Amino acid sequence: MTRRDVWLAIVSVFVGPLIGSLTFIATASVIDAVVYAGNVPAPSVFLENWPFILSTGYVFGAVPWLLFAIIMAVLSRRLPLRGRFSAAVLVGVMASVTILGFALSGGSRPAVDWMVLASVAFTGAMAGVASLALVEWFHPLPAKATI
Repeated sequence: MTRRDVWLAIVSVFVGPLIGSLTFIATASVIDAVVYAGNVPAPSVFLENWPFILSTGYVFGAVPWLLFAIIMAVLSRRLPLRGRFSAAVLVGVMASVTILGFALSGGSRPAVDWMVLASVAFTGAMAGVASLALVEWFHPLPAKATI
């Protein structure tokens, strides 16, 4: 385990849920405005309840983002920079949908709302890219020697 792996875990667990919650608030507000175009209350319900959404993001987001950090720590050494960002999108989506989708559906498969899973997948992708971008910016992997 390197210093970069520790930073990836710290950034993923603390920044990942923040980015995911903010992304969820933004996308849910846009969806709310589009679906209820004529009947939207002045402030969106998601903007009014941002403290609850943010705290819920941290409660339910810690485990997926720790899983994200572990998987990305292993994959980062095997992939070039562009591949790491592609993997961050995929791993972020899979970690979010797998763990948060299961928690939101209550463990019962037929009760899954596909719109909720799509928004969880999008927030996972955004949080994965943001977390990896911060780590790549401050703790990039050393360039491999070419022969």
